[in-house]
Amino acid sequence: MSLDKQLKAHFKTINNVFGVRVAASNSVSSQKTEHATSVLSQYLDNDENGIIDNPAVGKELKKRNATIVMFGSQEEFERKEQVLEKIADDQKDFFFYDLFANETHPQGSSISEGFDASLEEILHLVTEAGYAFAYPKAFSMEGFLENGKKSELQDAMDIARGGFFKTTPKQYPNKAWYSYDDRTCDYQCQSNEYIYWGLTSLLGGQNYEGRENQIADEWKLNTPSKFKSTDRALYSLLTNPKYNFPTQLPDGNYQADSDVITNSSSNSSSSFSISTPKKYRRKFAQKINLFDPDNSIASINTGSFDLDIDSDIAFAKNARAAKKKLSKTSASFIYEANSGGLYFNENSALKGFGDGGLVAIFNGSPELNSSNFELIN
Repeated sequence: MSLDKQLKAHFKTINNVFGVRVAASNSVSSQKTEHATSVLSQYLDNDENGIIDNPAVGKELKKRNATIVMFGSQEEFERKEQVLEKIADDQKDFFFYDLFANETHPQGSSISEGFDASLEEILHLVTEAGYAFAYPKAFSMEGFLENGKKSELQDAMDIARGGFFKTTPKQYPNKAWYSYDDRTCDYQCQSNEYIYWGLTSLLGGQNYEGRENQIADEWKLNTPSKFKSTDRALYSLLTNPKYNFPTQLPDGNYQADSDVITNSSSNSSSSFSISTPKKYRRKFAQKINLFDPDNSIASINTGSFDLDIDSDIAFAKNARAAKKKLSKTSASFIYEANSGGLYFNENSALKGFGDGGLVAIFNGSPELNSSNFELIN
């Protein structure tokens, strides 16, 4: 039986990006599934031109049936572990990393909400199942290479940890800036955690208010400048053009042609939940991929906008038409088809959106109508 057929029996949605899958259970919202899919897309196609940046890495990921399996929580994952083990036994290769909905944050990482784990778990999959096999001398994470040497990644890690430790030490040297203390994480695991800390710090993913103190007992180089000036060995590896690592941190807003992503969901219809963003700006707008006008519904939580369920939505062909409609409509939401933008019209028929603004972006700018939306409270 094919891998997709086996996955369909247990997962609501299966997205495929350059041969790498994102499989999500029923307890994972479409919003979080599509966010993870976009993050994966941006790790593999960082310049968003629709072409995978590193074909050698893509080949290894595809060869190993690399898959992100999404569950609502750790507890749900543990209940399904035997299912995943059975799939792994049946398939020649099935390399997966788990990602939970309660740690996936489409609006971004913050101290209050937590770190967006999609940036970590998806990168772990790409580096361990992709880079480590495509470039073993540089990025192997297993014990030692055939010549008895470690990979360049592991040599750099030994410097960062203050020495070579085959198992996790009880106490790291004072000079260490990487001091992961989980004793269940062996040398291979430590290698993958190390490259995650390095790349996400280089791309600015660990540099937000409160994060430095939160991770200080494990990693001390949370900003690009600290990382570049201190961990020169890993910085050299990650910026070597030969390996074509990402240069921009994924934000879940993948803009390349949607043909890159295929969907083999076992359900014929899908629902996307929309609520008020942290701020009414493009950076914080919810990114909605793979919205099928014939089968998809966008459910707008009017309560999160302090509105009654009697609210309405208006439609405009482009930005100019949307501005004209603002002066005539009392609709609480406006969908503008040219850019795929959904806007919250806070001040009714007065000029502009008042304290509202951009709420969501439907990638691909589909033509939508009232049948594609439902207002719930």
